Amino acid sequence: MNNAICPISDVKCNEYASRVVSFLMMTGVITYIFTGYYYILAFLSVDFFLRCFLKIKHSPVSWLASLIFKTFKLPNKPKDKAPKVFASRLGFAFVTLAFGLAFISETASYAIAGLLAVLAFMDSILNYCVGCVIYSRLVLPLFKN
Repeated sequence: MNNAICPISDVKCNEYASRVVSFLMMTGVITYIFTGYYYILAFLSVDFFLRCFLKIKHSPVSWLASLIFKTFKLPNKPKDKAPKVFASRLGFAFVTLAFGLAFISETASYAIAGLLAVLAFMDSILNYCVGCVIYSRLVLPLFKN
């Protein structure tokens, strides 16, 4: 990821707290894959929407993550918030697509949800942001000027 260019902003977030959110999202998506309860995707879609597009302090999942964060006394590591917002918007697109496909093709829905789970795993456990790669390879060349 050395040559990936992430979006930047002046706003900071806690890297560890956002990784806990990613882990919870991954857990929710995996739960959907194993149970087939599509309303889990509806909940995750609403949660992503709240975090991505509304100026609220906490969505339900980020509120739960903050409780976990405080309970285990995880350290605060400030990080630029823009890459996390971009990745959340991609997550919103993926989970909403998976939700819509659940009514048309369960296989396609599971495939999209599985991809989202892999991306959330990479972010939460491996600390590798695929959103930055997508941003630098697809978005930045289109809007460079």
